[in-house]
Amino acid sequence: MKIPQTFYPITFRLLSLLLAALLPHFLVAQCDPDTEPPVAQFDTLVISCTAVLPPAGTEITFLDNCDPDPQVEIIDQFTDDNFNCGDAAFPQGVVYITRTYEATDVSGNIATADLTIALARQVGVTFPADITWTAEEFADFPNITDPQPLSDDLAETGSGVPDIALGQFCNYALSSETEVLNGCGENNITFLRTWIVLDWCTNSLITEGEDGSDNTQLISIIDAENSTAPTAVCISNIAVEIMPLDSNGDGQPDFCMVELFAADFDNGSTDDTTPAEDLQFYFDSDFTETFRVFTGADLGLNNLLIYVVDEDGCFAVCELTLLISAPAGTPCNAFDTEGVSGQVRVQTGEPINDVTVSIGSLQDITEADGMYDISVIIEAGNFFELIGDKNTNIANGITGADLILIRQHILNVNSIENPVYLRAADINNSGAITGADLVLARQAILGVITEFPNSDSWRFYFNSQPVPEELTESAVFQADGSSQEFEIDFWGYKVGDVNGSADPQN
Repeated sequence: MKIPQTFYPITFRLLSLLLAALLPHFLVAQCDPDTEPPVAQFDTLVISCTAVLPPAGTEITFLDNCDPDPQVEIIDQFTDDNFNCGDAAFPQGVVYITRTYEATDVSGNIATADLTIALARQVGVTFPADITWTAEEFADFPNITDPQPLSDDLAETGSGVPDIALGQFCNYALSSETEVLNGCGENNITFLRTWIVLDWCTNSLITEGEDGSDNTQLISIIDAENSTAPTAVCISNIAVEIMPLDSNGDGQPDFCMVELFAADFDNGSTDDTTPAEDLQFYFDSDFTETFRVFTGADLGLNNLLIYVVDEDGCFAVCELTLLISAPAGTPCNAFDTEGVSGQVRVQTGEPINDVTVSIGSLQDITEADGMYDISVIIEAGNFFELIGDKNTNIANGITGADLILIRQHILNVNSIENPVYLRAADINNSGAITGADLVLARQAILGVITEFPNSDSWRFYFNSQPVPEELTESAVFQADGSSQEFEIDFWGYKVGDVNGSADPQN
């Protein structure tokens, strides 16, 4: 039998009515009882270390089969900064902030989810460029020489700051030093600003931007109608080689150098009243350094300022980059500057003040932070010795309690176990703790003596740990010619103080 075509739409309408009637009952069956918890939907966020964290809850959504609006709350937030100087995913450094959310639907089903926000660290820096403003602009808006840019308005623009991320987790520190160089007339001024950017991850100063900019910025105020200062023009880039010298006549080069005059870098400087041949050229703002000696310590790029001075004492400044290299086949490239820096502390971690740290005749004296920094020219492969010295206030930290501890150790009643305090008890530096040490400690307390007969007031050791099993009391290191920065922390102890009561700042 042939079915009429009108049967199909009639049948479809009947099925639609039937489904509409059954669907509410089907949904109720799905939600009664409701056993399905909400489901979290989110992505891991990667933002700059300077960015403001998104408000809690705005970066995550919970969907539920029965509850269109489950209750969501943040129950924990954890900051992981173990990778703030680099990991596999972010070699430049990243801080992970994990937020734990809890969602509860109308039926009481609970779901939790951990959402991670990655605060990525910026790499590299761009330093602000040199700037020249007119005397009129400076008179109207003197704050245009301020470093911090505030807006696009000239009155608040400022001279710029390095493009560097300075957020809480970015691990950079920024400061600047500005020297005001007065030019000819009250309306001609040059501000010499040196930017100091410290990368806490590498513990190094950044002096060159990724775009080739350097950390020295010249901000010039020029009176176009009454300017008598010279026009300084320097060779922008120049390369020279240092040469070996036999200073002691033994036939072997023992030093490398080249002497350059500031005038060597002139590239056509002029002045309105002073002939070009009468202009003077200097490396320093005091106008005293007409020449400079460059050695192996200067290998590589050097950013220089050349001061061009006319007969009236008016001056202008130009910048250049000098590349110092060593000729192939000579020993000059074996001479190098090894930077040696670090901190001197007692075993409990407090820094020691007023320690003279020496490498040969070169030395630096620690201040309250216990830090020192020495640069020394050493031939690659040669060794240098690091020495610490402090010999003040021998009574510092020596009390009756120390006398008791030393006496008990001598009598084997209560031995001194700490190897640092054990060496401190050997006051006369004889290699053994005896009654003679006890006598010296008592004399120091009473003020009978002001110096120990065979020891300084402080001694130092160069182990990697503050409380080693045996003390290494000398430090010899080898220069490898790589211009590396040796970071050498070492430790000190007060002679006669066997309970750690000495004040390291005294």
